[in-house]
This record gives sequence, C-alpha cells and structure tokens, in this order.
Amino acid sequence: MYSQKTWGGPTEPHILVKFLPNTVKDDSDPITSLIIFEWKDYDLVGVLPTADSIQVCILRSYLHIHLEVLTSIKKEYICDAETIQNKWCNTNQTGEFILAENATERSKNVIFTKAVHLKTPGLPINYGIKKTGYYCVGSTGFSPDGVEYKATIEFRNAYGELPAAQIAKLPFYGGLTIVYAVIGAYVEVRTHTISC
Repeated sequence: MYSQKTWGGPTEPHILVKFLPNTVKDDSDPITSLIIFEWKDYDLVGVLPTADSIQVCILRSYLHIHLEVLTSIKKEYICDAETIQNKWCNTNQTGEFILAENATERSKNVIFTKAVHLKTPGLPINYGIKKTGYYCVGSTGFSPDGVEYKATIEFRNAYGELPAAQIAKLPFYGGLTIVYAVIGAYVEVRTHTISC
C-alpha cells in the first residue's frame, strides 16, 4: 500500500477490518486473534522459547533425540495460559498475538494486535497507513474448540480503487494515450488530404 505522501489523493489510506457478530446459542464467548503489520516487521511477531525452556526440553528428552528437539523448536504466536506462565505475555494480552520485546520501539511501522470477542465485535478496526509498504492482516481462532467467524477486510489507497500494483503504470498508460491520440489525429489528417 502507498502512503498519501507517495501518490497523493483525497482519502487517508487505511486497512479496515470488520468482524461480523457470531451468533452462538450458548453462553460461550468465542475469541479470535487479529494482527496487522508491515512485512518488514515480521521478525517482531511471535517469540522463540527462552534458553531456560529449551534446557527443560533437552533435560526431559533422551540423548539420542537431542538434535530432534532442538530442530523442532518453533515460535509461539498467541498469548494463552502457557505463554503467560512462561512470561512471554501477561493476562491483559490474552488472545492477542505475542510481540517481541521492545517491538514498539524496534518496528518500522505500527504493529496492531487485538483479541476480538466475536459475540460483540464492536466497531470496525481502522489501521492508518503512514508509510508505503507491504501490509499483512492475520487472524486465527483463539478458542481451543475452534470457532467459525467471518470478517471483511478493505485495503484503501489514497488515490482510489486502483490496486497498488497498477498505480505505478498509470503515468505510462497516460503517455501511451497521448501517443495514440497524436497518431490517430495524424492518420485522420492524411486520409482527408488524399481523398478525391
């Protein structure tokens, strides 16, 4: 997506995410995790297990599968009871995506994460685009029993409805239109001068 400063236009560029209410009949409150970020900040999303937790995994494993344990270590992305216990996030962040330490200061753009309660999802989420970049929206059901949900996402550039991949071609197509108009006028003039 392009910032308004890059291409101009009447509208503030943004990403708008709207979750539709989930009509569950029981008293449950299904939750989904949402994240919006610029691709260059991907390394700041999620945390790798700490050295202490890796040591615990190695001590519990047998020596012959030591390397297998080390290669199977993966990032943790969602704040749940286990990641709260490991102190990678706190209870206020339950259901959100986990961010690396000091992610706010280290990120090139704003990283937005939220736990959305699907029974009452609230107002649409408006993520403003201040810098040109490749932006990503991610979502996953947080509830352990799995949850179905629907959401709409609108990527809105400042210049209108044209996709970001096409806007760079606009000056070329404008120049091509002028060339066609000149050639068309020239052909029109030549056909009238030859006529008897």
